[in-house]
Amino acid sequence: MPTTPSIEHPPADPARRWRLAWWLWFWVLFALSSIPGHRLIGPRPFDWFDKVEHFGFFFLGGLLLGGSIVSAGRWPARWWLLPLAAAVVGAFDETHQLFTPGRSGLDWGDWVADVAGGTVAAVAVQVFYRWRRAPR
Repeated sequence: MPTTPSIEHPPADPARRWRLAWWLWFWVLFALSSIPGHRLIGPRPFDWFDKVEHFGFFFLGGLLLGGSIVSAGRWPARWWLLPLAAAVVGAFDETHQLFTPGRSGLDWGDWVADVAGGTVAAVAVQVFYRWRRAPR
């Protein structure tokens, strides 16, 4: 006999789980941006290594947001939200760093790396989306 969802145990919502993961990502970013400059880990492998870190972290954020959009059935119509979210959150992050001791903030190179990470995530989600929908 089929069971009906109850209020105590609603059906699983994958899009909600992806959104929660994205919000966790956002708060981890906020926490990392709140670390004073003098407490950051020592020397980097090369001068622009922080751009690689920005790109990778925002790529991950884009994948999480993309997972939410795909799970909600709104992909590919809303692909543009990934680079837009990266641009807005990246600008917030750079502004927040202005108020963190020992951090510079408003680094255009960091912001460009953030947007690039979100944009490449949109491309990766699109490739995965098309692959999953391809007839087998």
